[in-house]
Amino acid sequence: MRLIFTNFVKIVLYAVFVTISALIVRFDAGSAAIDGSKFSEGSLTEIFQLIFIFTSSVIFYVTGILNSKSKSIGFLMGGGAMAAFIREMDAYFDLIYHGAWFPFALAVLAYSVYISYKSRNGFYSAVESYSKTTSFGLFISGFMSLFIFSRLFGKKTVWMALFDLERLEGPYRWVKNAAEEGSELFGYTLVLLCAFEFYLFFKSYRNDMK
Repeated sequence: MRLIFTNFVKIVLYAVFVTISALIVRFDAGSAAIDGSKFSEGSLTEIFQLIFIFTSSVIFYVTGILNSKSKSIGFLMGGGAMAAFIREMDAYFDLIYHGAWFPFALAVLAYSVYISYKSRNGFYSAVESYSKTTSFGLFISGFMSLFIFSRLFGKKTVWMALFDLERLEGPYRWVKNAAEEGSELFGYTLVLLCAFEFYLFFKSYRNDMK
């Protein structure tokens, strides 16, 4: 009974996160265009993408630090999330030079992989246990949404064909931006929920190992 109640509460809370994400996109859709284009770098959608992925990275790292059994996985996932955060900050890194985000992201990944390798004892058993969790399912869903669906769904050719245009301009481009950035925000929301579940799983995993 307690498990059923806990899962029900999780569903409600996670539904709230997803609803908030949808409302953020709705707010940006009705707001004035920023720099001549809606859903630009300064939009609420972009800001919450950064907040969600940065928070996810911190949760993965902190879980890895607090629980040695999850350190290898935590640093790998935390490094991947932080690299995605840096990639989303590319407009600001471009102030240094175009593509400046890449070496920073690479450095974070290299450090995370190094720490993960040093903490590899028990890695396979932890991965085997983790692969059966809700967190892993959310991770797969978020990854697919972010790096496959949103990338393909947001291609200009799709929207040019939809609107029967040779180039996307003005409101037509805003619709394309809304679809792409909205699906990305949903993906980042799933990754954030994955991070919460990751912490909860390895917290109980640590207690079971005592």
